[in-house]
Amino acid sequence: MKKLFPLYGDKVSFDLTFSLVKGTAGVAPWKVGLFLGTSSTGRMVPLGVTLTQPMSKEAYLEIFRMFFKAH
Repeated sequence: MKKLFPLYGDKVSFDLTFSLVKGTAGVAPWKVGLFLGTSSTGRMVPLGVTLTQPMSKEAYLEIFRMFFKAH
């Protein structure tokens, strides 16, 4: 995915899917986040994936910081 960012990272979208990975007793469900780019033919290209539990402004900011630092 890291090699795809220079090619398709002009427009990046982020989507967080709630409760895709179910939690067990006493454990909160995990949210799966996808960073997607768009190819020249209009197809979605995966640029990054994240798993997160806390839903706060700080959690979102840290996800974005880590993604752009990695690329």
